[in-house]
Amino acid sequence: MYNTFFKNILLALSVLVGITTADAQTYRRIDLTEGRRYMVAFPKVWASNTELPLPQPMQLLISSKVRAKVRIFTPAVINDAGGIDREIIVEPNKTAKVPVSISYLPQPDESERRLGYGIQVTSDKPISVTTYQAWMGNGEYARHLPVASWGKTYYSMNFYQDRYGTGSPYKERPSQIIVIADKDNTVVTYTPTVGTQGGIDAPATPKNSSRTVTLQRGEIFVINDKIISSQIKEFTTDLSGTYIRASKPIGIVTGHTKVAIMRYPDVLPPTGGFMTEAHFVRNNVHDAQIPNEMAGTRFVTVPVMYTDSRVTGIGAQQFGIDDDRGDVVRIVATEDDTRITAQRTDGSGMKPVALLRKKGDSYLEVSLETATYWEADKPVLIGQYGKSYAKIIPPVFGVEDRKKTIWDVPQGHPTVEAGMPMLQYIPPINRWVTYGAFNSPDQMDNFFNIVFNTGDQTRIKFDGRFIGSIFGGAIKQLAGTPYSFIRARIPSGDHTVESSDESVKWSAWNYGSFDGLQQGRAYGTPIAIDLALPCDDTILVEIDSTCGDWNGTVRIQSTTPGCASLFDIFLDDEVNATLAYNEDTQPTPQGVSVPFVITVVDKTKAASGTLYVTSRSGLQYSIPFEYKPNAISIIPELIDFGVVAKDQQVCKSLFITNNGNKEFYISSIRAKSSPQLISITPNQVRIQPDQTVEFQVCITGTFNGSVVDTAVISYAAFIEDQFCYEVSPIEIRARVDEPDFFAGDQDWGIIGKNQRATKTITLLNAGNADVEVYDYNPKLSGPNFSNLVVNLPLRIAKGERVILNVDYTPNGEVGVTHTQRIDWVTNATKTKLYSDLKGQGADAALEITNLTWLERVIDQWQRDQGINEYVDTIFISNVGLRKALISSITIEGQDASNFRIVDQSGVIMNSDGGISNMPLLVSFIPTEIPNTRDAERSYRANVVINYSVDGDAATVTGELSGTATQPRPSATGYNFGTISVNGVGAGNVFIYNVDSVLTNVLTNNADGTMDMQLFELTIPDNTPFVWARSNSKVLTYTPPINVRPGDAYYAMEGVRFEPTTVGSFTTQYDIKYNGHVVVRPTLTGVAEQTIQLSVTNLHLLQWINHSVDGFFEASLTADGVISVDDPSSGDALNFSIVGWSTDGGTTINPNYQQIQLSANQVARIYVRFTPSMVTSAGLKAGQSLNGRLPYRDATFMTSVKVRELQSGLTADAAITGDGKYLETTVYIPDYTNVGLGKEHVVYTYLRPTPEPVAEGKIRQFRARLSFDNRMLYPLGVVQQGTQTDGWRVVSYTVIGGNMIELDMKSDNPVNVLVDNPVPIFGIKYQTLMARSTSTPLPIQLYWVDLEQKFDEDRLYTVFNYEPGSINVLTPCTGTMRLVNMFSTTSYIRVPNPVVDDNILTVNYGVPVPSTVSMTLTSYDGKQVSLVNGKQSNGEYSLEYDMNTLPTGVYFVRYSHLPDNVIQIIKR
Repeated sequence: MYNTFFKNILLALSVLVGITTADAQTYRRIDLTEGRRYMVAFPKVWASNTELPLPQPMQLLISSKVRAKVRIFTPAVINDAGGIDREIIVEPNKTAKVPVSISYLPQPDESERRLGYGIQVTSDKPISVTTYQAWMGNGEYARHLPVASWGKTYYSMNFYQDRYGTGSPYKERPSQIIVIADKDNTVVTYTPTVGTQGGIDAPATPKNSSRTVTLQRGEIFVINDKIISSQIKEFTTDLSGTYIRASKPIGIVTGHTKVAIMRYPDVLPPTGGFMTEAHFVRNNVHDAQIPNEMAGTRFVTVPVMYTDSRVTGIGAQQFGIDDDRGDVVRIVATEDDTRITAQRTDGSGMKPVALLRKKGDSYLEVSLETATYWEADKPVLIGQYGKSYAKIIPPVFGVEDRKKTIWDVPQGHPTVEAGMPMLQYIPPINRWVTYGAFNSPDQMDNFFNIVFNTGDQTRIKFDGRFIGSIFGGAIKQLAGTPYSFIRARIPSGDHTVESSDESVKWSAWNYGSFDGLQQGRAYGTPIAIDLALPCDDTILVEIDSTCGDWNGTVRIQSTTPGCASLFDIFLDDEVNATLAYNEDTQPTPQGVSVPFVITVVDKTKAASGTLYVTSRSGLQYSIPFEYKPNAISIIPELIDFGVVAKDQQVCKSLFITNNGNKEFYISSIRAKSSPQLISITPNQVRIQPDQTVEFQVCITGTFNGSVVDTAVISYAAFIEDQFCYEVSPIEIRARVDEPDFFAGDQDWGIIGKNQRATKTITLLNAGNADVEVYDYNPKLSGPNFSNLVVNLPLRIAKGERVILNVDYTPNGEVGVTHTQRIDWVTNATKTKLYSDLKGQGADAALEITNLTWLERVIDQWQRDQGINEYVDTIFISNVGLRKALISSITIEGQDASNFRIVDQSGVIMNSDGGISNMPLLVSFIPTEIPNTRDAERSYRANVVINYSVDGDAATVTGELSGTATQPRPSATGYNFGTISVNGVGAGNVFIYNVDSVLTNVLTNNADGTMDMQLFELTIPDNTPFVWARSNSKVLTYTPPINVRPGDAYYAMEGVRFEPTTVGSFTTQYDIKYNGHVVVRPTLTGVAEQTIQLSVTNLHLLQWINHSVDGFFEASLTADGVISVDDPSSGDALNFSIVGWSTDGGTTINPNYQQIQLSANQVARIYVRFTPSMVTSAGLKAGQSLNGRLPYRDATFMTSVKVRELQSGLTADAAITGDGKYLETTVYIPDYTNVGLGKEHVVYTYLRPTPEPVAEGKIRQFRARLSFDNRMLYPLGVVQQGTQTDGWRVVSYTVIGGNMIELDMKSDNPVNVLVDNPVPIFGIKYQTLMARSTSTPLPIQLYWVDLEQKFDEDRLYTVFNYEPGSINVLTPCTGTMRLVNMFSTTSYIRVPNPVVDDNILTVNYGVPVPSTVSMTLTSYDGKQVSLVNGKQSNGEYSLEYDMNTLPTGVYFVRYSHLPDNVIQIIKR
C-alpha cells in the first residue's frame, strides 16, 4: 500500500511551489547497496617488526554510481590521532582513494578502551566505503555498511588464538572486535565466548559473562580475548559467537589480529637451523559484520581462487601444517536449534550438515573445495576464510667437489614461499544485488567470484560487457540448484558489475592475494549487499511551501510494529537548492517521522531537483521539486535625478509589472543605503498578473555631493509580512549642487514716441541644479514698462532658459531715456539676479524688431530629419505719421552668410504712418563645417532697411543673433592591463556630454551645449569585451538616456574583459546617439597565462623494503596557492607525500593542502618511496637475484597532481622509483696439508662479487658453518686480527653436532663489514682422524636483527656463498693405517611413524665422550627433554611413553646430528 499526503500552501508569488500531482510522484522497490552516511574504523594491525607499512598503508576507498561530493571528518571529542576534515569529489564508477594516517590504528596490546578513531564519511549522493590496509606482510579489505543499515545486535566471526616465533617469548595473538558508535550515549553490552583481556575503560570479562560500556559519537571500542597459552591454536580460544547488543545502532568490524588458517607451525621451515618466525602466513583477517537482523536462510559459497603457483595438499602435514586445501566456511546461528543442510557441486542433493544447539554457535567446514548451496531452518550468518599457504623449498644436496666426490651435505638453506589468509562475509540469497562498484588493488593477484541464476549471464555486465562473453568458459553450474557461478582472475583498477534488468540479482566478491618469499598480503570482501529489511511499510510525505522552500515531514509507517524506519533522504539533480533533515530522529514501534527542509539558495533564480525518500525496506518514493522566481519587469532600472538643488525635493516614477500568472506581494520597497534621503511610495502592494503599479521615488537635497543607491524590493508570502527574500534591481543616482541663475537685460533702442513695442528678457539656469524663481520686484505696471507675466513659482531646469515678454512705450516723450531694474527672488545666490530694461522715444517713421535663435548646427542628423535652416519672423512698423518709402532690405554683418531673407512679401514698401507688424521671414543657417566642430558658436548680423520720408533718407536696423549647438559626446576607453586567460577584468567607461576643448557659448564653460540622447553602445563581435549591464556586446537604452550638458558621471557604464585565449586585444566601441559625429573610444587588454604552474619529475632508487625521501619542485610565475594531491595512480601504495619546503629542506611542513607561493618561488614537494620489490632497472651488473627477494620487471610509477587553487591550473609530476638490493660474496678458502690432530683456524672472507659489501653497512650478522664432525672438532671463534675484532659474540652454538651458528654484533655503528684482505672471523678446529682426508666447508651468512632493537634493517643484502675445503695430512698413505679409537659413530634411529602402543624407542650413538642433548618438540613449540647430560662414547637406547601426548607432528632434536622428523599417530 503506497500512500502520500500533501498539504500544499501556494504562495502569493509567481512561483511553482508545492504543486505536485500523482503523475509526478513515483514509488519503486530498490536494492539498498549504498548510503550517504558512514562511520568507519580500521582494526589493529599487529605486524611483525619486519612487516613494514607501505607508503599508504591505510586508505578509504569510496565509489559511487553518480558524481558525489564527499566529506571526511572525525567527530569524536577524545580523538588523539589528529583531526581529519576534508572534502573530495568522487566521479561516477571511479574509486577515490583517501589516505588515512596509521595514528588511527588501535595499539596492538590494548583492549577494552574507548578511542576517538571513528571516521565519518558523508556525501550528497549514495556512495560505498571500503577500508583498505596494506603492510608488507598484512592487508585486508572491509566493505562497511552505511549507518542507516546498522543494527543493535551482532554475533562476531573470529578464530582461535594463534602464535608464532621461537619462544623467548612466543608472539601470541588474539582475535579482535571493533565496535563503532555514531550516536552519543550509545550503551553497548558484550558477552564474549572467551574471556577478554580488559583495559582502561572496562575490566577483563570472563567467558559468557556480560560487560557494558557507553560510547559517544565517533568513538570505537576494541575487544580482544585474553591469551590462554595452554590452549593456543585450539578452538576453545575462538572468540566467534560473541554477542554484542546496543541501545542505539552500532557498526562492527570483526576478525583477528594475526592468525594462520588453518594451523601452521610457529616457525617455518619447521625444523633445522634455518627456521624463522612464521609471521608471513598470518594476517589480520577481518571484515565488517552484518547485524543479526540481516541474517538469512539460503546461501551459496564459491571457493576462492589463487594463482597456479599455489599448489596445496602435497606433504603439508610433515611440516606441521593442517590441511591447506580449500576454504574455511563458518556458519553462525542467530537462534537456538538451527539445522544446516547443504548441496555440493555434484548435485547429490541436500544433506544434513550440522545442528547448532545454541545461538552464537558455529559450524565450520575446514577444507571446502567445491561450490555449495546452504540452507538453514533459521537465520544464520556465514563467513568465508581464504587459507594461509606455505611452500617449503628445501636446500640443495649432493654438491660435487673438485675431485668429483659426492658429499651428502646440504648447500644453502630452506626458503618459504608464503601466502596469507583473509575473511569475507557471505550475503544470503535474499540480499543479492543488481549493482556494485569496486577497486582491485595494484601489486596483487586479483580475483572475482560471482554467483547468479543460471541463464542470467546474458543480463549481467562486468565493466560494461556481459559476463557470458567475457568469462563464458569459466561458467559452472551448481548441480541440483538454479544457480551458476564464475571464478576468474581480473586486472587491478576500478570495476563495475551491473544487471541490465532490476529483476536480475547476483552476489559477487572481490578478493586477492600476493604470495611471496616470506611475505605477502591478502584481502576479500563482498562487492555489494542489499541492506533492505522486509517490511510492509508506507511512505507519507507532508509538505508546506513557503517562499518556494519546502518544509516537510516524512512519515514511514507499518502495521507491523518496529519494522518501519528511514534509510535515506536526498535531493538529486539539484539546481540552486539544498536539503537538510534531522538525521538523529529515532524510530518508534509505530514508525518514524523525519522533518526536512528544501531551501532555494537564490530566490531570484529558478530551482529544481528530485526528492528521494527511501525506507529501510527498500521502498523508494520520489517527487520533483521546482521553483520559479517572480516574473517582473521594472522600468526604468536606472533612476537618474541628475543634479538636485540644495534642499529641493524631486520625484520620479517607477513602474513594476507582474509578468507572471500568480499574484505576488511586495512587503516593502526602500532605498538600501540612504532611506533618510530617498523615499519610495507606496511601500507595500499586491500586484496581480499583468498589472503594472506606479511608484514614486523622491529625493531631497539635504546633503552635499553625489549619492548612488539601490532600491531594495522585499517579497513576502502573505500580507502578514512573512518575509521571503529581497532583490536590488534598481539603481538610483543623484547629485546635489548650488543653483546658478542668470537674468538677461533688454534694450528697446529708439522707437516712436507713441509706439508700444514688445521685447523679451531671458532667464537662464547657468548651473547644474534646478533654479526656482519665487518672486520679482517691481511688478511693472507702467507708465513705460508693463505686461511682465511670470507664473510663480517658476522652475528652470539645468541648461534651460525661460523667455518672458515685456512691453515698452515712450508714452509720447521724445529724447528721454527710460530705465527699470527688476530684482529676481530665487533659490540661487549667484550669478546675476536682476534684469535691466532700457528704451527711448523718437519721431522716426520705421522700426524693426530683433530676432534670436538657439538651434542645433545643421549637420547630417538634421538634414536626415529634413531640416536645412531655421525660419523665423521679424516685424517692421511705421510708427510715424507720414508715408515711409523702403528702398532696400538687406542682411549685413560678419555672419550675414548664415542668415537669409526668406520672404519679404508681407512688407509694404510704401507704407502709411501707423501701419505696424509687417512680417519679414528670415532664416538662420548654422551649416556644419566638415570634419570640425567650428559651427558650434554664436552668430550675429543686422537686417538693414533703407527708406525715405518726404525725401529725407533714413536707415533702421534690426539685430539677428543665433547660437548653434550640437550634442558633444565624448567618452573614455579602458585599458584592462594584463589579466589571466579565463579571468575577468572589470572597468568603467564614461559617456560625456562635455568637451574639454570647446566652450559652451552660453555658460562659458566646457559643458555640452544641448541635451544628448544615448540610444545604444556596441562592441564588435569576436572580441573578448562585453557590457556588464546587458552581459552582451550590445547595450540598448530603452527608453533612450538623456544626458544633459555637463553630465558625465551619470552616464557611466561597466565593461568586462573576458579573454579565453592568450593575446593582446584592442577594439573600439560605437556610440549611437542623436548625432552623427563618430566617437569610437578604445578598449584594450592583454591576456596571458599570467600564472603558470611548473613541476619537475622525480626518480628514486632505494633498497627493497626501505624508504627514501626525495623531492620534486613546483613553482608559479605569479603569486598563488598550490595544493598537492596524494599519489593515486599506478603504484601509489609505494609512494607518499611527506611534506613541503621553501627553504631548501631546512623546515618540512607536513600540511600540503595549501602552499602559498610568491612569483618564481620554488617549493620542494618531498615524496617517500618504499619499494616492495627489486626492479629490473634497479639491478646492477653481475647481480643474479635467483628468487631470493621479490622481483618485478617494471619500474614503480605513479603521479602526483599539483593544483593552483585560484586559476584551476593543474600539473602532474611523474614519480618513479626502482628497488635495488646489494649482492656480495662470502667465502672460505681451501686449506691443504693441515696436520692431523692439530688446531687450525678456518677464516671466512668477503669478496666484492658482484659488488662491495660496504654500502650494506653490516654491523651484525648470523653465520652458519657446516663441518664434518668426523674430521673436525670446533674449539671456538677467533676474532683477533679480523674485521670483527672488538665485536660482541652474541651467540655461539653448535647445532646437531655439525653446524656452528655464530651471531656477532658491533656496538659501534662505524665498524661495519668491508671488502679487504682481512677475514671477517675465524673458527678454530681440532683435526680428527677419519676415513676421509678432505671435507667441504659450507658457509652461509646473512644480516639479522639479533637483539630485536629494530634500529636498523639490512635485509636488502644478499650473500652468495662459496664453500671452502680442508685437507688433513694423514701419516703414511691415505687411511690404510687409520686407528678407530672409538668404535661408535654418531647416529639416531627412530620408528616413523610410531604406532605400537605409542611407545617411542630411540637408538643413538655417541662417538666421543661429550654432553648429549635430545629433545622431543611438538609443532606448537612444546618440548620434552629425552636426554640432557654427559655420556661416554657408545650406543644407547631409550623409550618414552607417547600416550600422554596428543596426535600430531613432532621433531626429535639430537645435538650430534641434524633434526629428524617423526610422525606420531595415536589410536
